[in-house]
Formats: sequence, structure tokens, C-alpha cells
Amino acid sequence: MENLGYLIPILFISGAGVVVLVAVAIVQDLRQERKYGYRQAFFTVVSLVMIALAVGSTASLVTTGLKASVLKKAQSNNQYRGTPPAFYLENQAPSGTPVTSTLTCATDCQFSAVDKQNFTDWKTNYQSWKDSIANSTQTRRDLAASLSLFIISLPLYLLFARWMNRGSAEEQKEHQRLSPLRSVYFYGVAFGGLILAVVSGAMLINTGLKVALKTETSNTGVIAAPTKFPGALSDTTGADSVVACADKCGFTAADVALAQQWKQDYQSTIKVAPSSTTQNDLANEIPLVAVGIPLFWFHFARIRKETQAQGAPATT
Repeated sequence: MENLGYLIPILFISGAGVVVLVAVAIVQDLRQERKYGYRQAFFTVVSLVMIALAVGSTASLVTTGLKASVLKKAQSNNQYRGTPPAFYLENQAPSGTPVTSTLTCATDCQFSAVDKQNFTDWKTNYQSWKDSIANSTQTRRDLAASLSLFIISLPLYLLFARWMNRGSAEEQKEHQRLSPLRSVYFYGVAFGGLILAVVSGAMLINTGLKVALKTETSNTGVIAAPTKFPGALSDTTGADSVVACADKCGFTAADVALAQQWKQDYQSTIKVAPSSTTQNDLANEIPLVAVGIPLFWFHFARIRKETQAQGAPATT
């Protein structure tokens, strides 16, 4: 559901638009300028809200598609799925000596019976974590959430926009001029689309310039690692000890490979590479440009055309 965050600023803008439209409708009614002022206001307000939802869900769909197909390194908080479960050694070696570093097992296996049992349990937990990552349904959840909202909002927009346009045509015949309500709606939506396109376009250019000028530092963002139980060693000590003690403790090649794979997964999940940040920025900025430009162009061209037609001299 993270991708539906697009709806927050879009709905905020549309909410301001609703207030303006209602105010215009009230003024028209008080002045008795329009016969169907409140009806048209209702159609217009619903059209505005539905197009806002359709735009937000469209941007979310594009973002989900980009992350799943083109910008595969793009990360989101939902996609980290937590760090993989760590394998911790007991605080004491079998001899009673405190374990303060990776076990080397130079002469004998230093894993206690509890350590070996914990390792067996850890393999099961880690495999479950890997399976949850491999079969992650987050992308499909994002897709389902965005698509369901789009499927509902777009038909409703088309329906209410049709009623709005029909009522506007009737009013224009009667009054020989456009309703202020209609002008506010079209110019307002055009303005909203322009703001989306300009702001996201500027952010897109900024991202491109940061890549071109190599402004990203070598430091990577770090995700908080899981909290260890009191007295536990560092997160990677257990896995490193499995690799070092494989021969003495009877760990199989598959066990060693699993420990090495865990270390790679652990390091990749607690650090966000600059390339991931860049792709994430692109995945969030491109959709807004893609929906903002047509949104502005369609509504601005439409109201401009209607205004010009209204101002054209009548032919005899």
C-alpha cells in the first residue's frame, strides 16, 4: 500500500478544490445565476475527487510496474521484509571460556551441543525467510491495491464528468456563457496537473544531475539491525564461525554455503546502495511527470477551446 502515498498530496489539492467549487456554487445560488447550481456543483465535486483518485492510482500502477520491471534495484520500506534471522553462539564455549570473536576450531570443534541445535533451528528459520523473500507478494499487493482503486475511480469519473458536461451544455444554451463553476474546475485541474508535472520534473532533473555530477557519497544508508539478546556476539560471528569450523564440527558444504549466503543477504538488507536510492527516486518521479503533463494539457486545452468558442462572434 506504500505506493498509494501519492494520494496524500493529490487529495489535499483536490480537497482545496472542493472547497472552492462549493463556495462558487453557493455564490451562484445566492445570486440566482444558475438554475441547477447545486446539482452541477455535486457532479463537479465528485468528478474532481474521482479524477484525483484515478490519477493517484495510475501513478501508483506506473511506480509498481517500474520497480518490478525496469528499476529493479529500487527499494522501499515494505520491500526490506526485515533482516534475515541471525545465528548467535552461546556466551560460553564448551571449555567455559567466554566467546569474544569468531570461533576458529583450530584443534577441536568449539560448538556446544546447544549451538549445534540452535544452528539447526536457524537453518529452518533462515530458509523460511528466504522463501518469503523469493515469493514476496508485496508487488502484487501494491498492484492489487492500485488497480482496484483505479477500476472504481475511473468509471465513476467518466460517468459524473459526462453528467457534468451535459448539465454544463444545457446551462450554456440558456445563459450563453460558461458557468464559473466549470471554469474553476477545468482551470483548477489544469493547474494541479501543471504543479505535479513541474515539481516532479524538477525533482527528476535533480536526480539526473546528482547522478551526472556524482554527488552521492560513498556512505550508504543503514537500516537498523535487529536487537541482539544481552551478551550476544556481533550479528555475523555465528555465520563466520560456521564457515571456519566446518571441518571440525562436521558442517556440510551446504551449511557453509547457507552461512555465506546469509551474510550477503544480511549486508544487503541493512544497507541501501546509492544506486538503489537513485532508482527509487526515479520510480517515484517519472509517474508524476507521466500523469501530470496529460492532465494539464487536456483540461487546459478543453477550457481554452470552450472559452474561445464562447467569445467568437455569432455568424448570421
